[in-house]
Amino acid sequence: MRPGRIVQTFTYAAWPDDVSLETLTLEDQPDGRCLLRTSSAYDNVEARDRMIASGCESGIQSGYAALDQILKEQSR
Repeated sequence: MRPGRIVQTFTYAAWPDDVSLETLTLEDQPDGRCLLRTSSAYDNVEARDRMIASGCESGIQSGYAALDQILKEQSR
């Protein structure tokens, strides 16, 4: 896989005025795997804190865990 970067905006339906700028980077690893790094930038601290309080972090983590499992199964 070639390293790359994706930049996009994200809006959560509960707070449509809180738009974050998401940056995802893909980095080749020596063992042939790929590392995905993500970051989110908000216009203000209050918007960031609302998103954290919403529980989105656990949803994101469980989504990536499910993706890891799918990729592991496909690589067999």
